[in-house]
Order: sequence, then C-alpha cells, then structure tokens
Amino acid sequence: GGTRSYLFSSDLVFWGGTIILQNVPDSNVQQYAASMNKVLTYEFDALLPGHSCISMRNGRRHVQRAANEFNKIGLPENMRL
Repeated sequence: GGTRSYLFSSDLVFWGGTIILQNVPDSNVQQYAASMNKVLTYEFDALLPGHSCISMRNGRRHVQRAANEFNKIGLPENMRL
C-alpha cells in the first residue's frame, strides 16, 4: 500500500466545509480566512476534524469548500482590527 496523509483540523474546519464563527473578542474573520487558505495549500488525503464526521478520502474538498466561501465574502481591508 501507499502512504496516506492526514489533516487533524481540530475546530478549524469540519466535514462539508462547515466552519464555526464565534462572537468573542479575539475572533478575527480575516485571520480565519487566511488560515483556511493556508491549510488549502497542504496536501493531505484524510480530514480529521475535532467533532462530527471524518473524511478518509479527498479530505481537501472540505477545506476547499470552506475556503471558497471565505473568498466569496470579499471583506474589505478596512475591516481589519
């Protein structure tokens, strides 16, 4: 067999590209979007989030879906804190 790679995504992204935005003082949507796009540059087979379903094959599709949604938002630069 070949080698497999895994992304343990904790609470960054869940199955289906689901994300959780929290209304807390240290939450930053722009940084969250940047993190998602950075993770999208990684090569991995399986997505193992901290909760709910896992994806043992083509796990990147879930990160891609979340990144696409973030990138559609198009938040202006002046919204940075």
